[in-house]
Amino acid sequence: MDKVGFDALDCEVVLSDDSRKRLSSFWQHRPVALVFPRFFGCPFGRRQVMQLCHEEDALRNAGIDVVLVSSGTPAQAEAFRRDYRVPFTIICDPDRVLFKKYALREMTLRHYLSPRMHVKTIQVLAQGYGHKSGEGSEAQLGGVFIIATSGKVAYAHIAADAADHPSPQDIVQAAATLTAGALPRSGTVGARTTDREPALDRGNPMTDATGEVSIPPEVIKAGKTMAFVAYLFFPIPLFAGSCRRNAFVMYHTRQAIPMTAINVAGIVLASIGIFAFSKTSPITIIGSVLHYSMFVLLFVGSVNALRGKVKPLPLLGRLTASLQFLK
Repeated sequence: MDKVGFDALDCEVVLSDDSRKRLSSFWQHRPVALVFPRFFGCPFGRRQVMQLCHEEDALRNAGIDVVLVSSGTPAQAEAFRRDYRVPFTIICDPDRVLFKKYALREMTLRHYLSPRMHVKTIQVLAQGYGHKSGEGSEAQLGGVFIIATSGKVAYAHIAADAADHPSPQDIVQAAATLTAGALPRSGTVGARTTDREPALDRGNPMTDATGEVSIPPEVIKAGKTMAFVAYLFFPIPLFAGSCRRNAFVMYHTRQAIPMTAINVAGIVLASIGIFAFSKTSPITIIGSVLHYSMFVLLFVGSVNALRGKVKPLPLLGRLTASLQFLK
């Protein structure tokens, strides 16, 4: 099922209201986007459904209906529909029969240990999409299939990870291609996922004589969360490819790395001074000054990141922001 042009698989399905229906009945009169979110308790799945809800009119105007396939029970699906005002039909597949028939993947140990996925999880949680267990299979990955009125699969996207799903705009574009009489290629319409970031310049933003930098507003908006995270634990944005391409995130990461290093050095010096000498020894005082000054700067930097500022911090900020590394 990872290629277009095949006959869509059909069977009897159970809807969220406990009624039964042939799956093929959904595409008898109009093309349908068969959307498999991971499960309704998944933050990525919730975000995907909410984005589809916001684009309901655009999808209908494109001549395509949306049908969701849940791995939860009818009661769970109805609760989700009520709580989030979902306008789409929901198929309930707690045994994941359709998930298996449509050859959707499951998560592996590699997915659970991936630093990239950890970063994406932090991002989606920061957007307000919480996790709720017990509403379907947490190991199941999703996918999207557009099925023409002929019963042929016109577009197929099988998720490679939990965050991987086409945006509503990708589905609209695929529907437009279908209406024009051509079959879009599998998973190649638009960008693959909705957590993608703009195509950003890698490396350093332009810095003027005052140390201020010029970064487009959309780049700043996309990078606020990870720029803040850089001051808490800078390796996280370093392991995420999308963060490495965001000039705003890298600007703050360049500031956070040396300040964190100096902060740790100050803690070590102060500890050595206290235990080896006294609380008033020179090494203790030097270490304490380094620690507290860098702690304050890291706090100010994190606030600047959340507020979308690109102003260099005192002392080391202007120097680190201009260093040619982390490209």
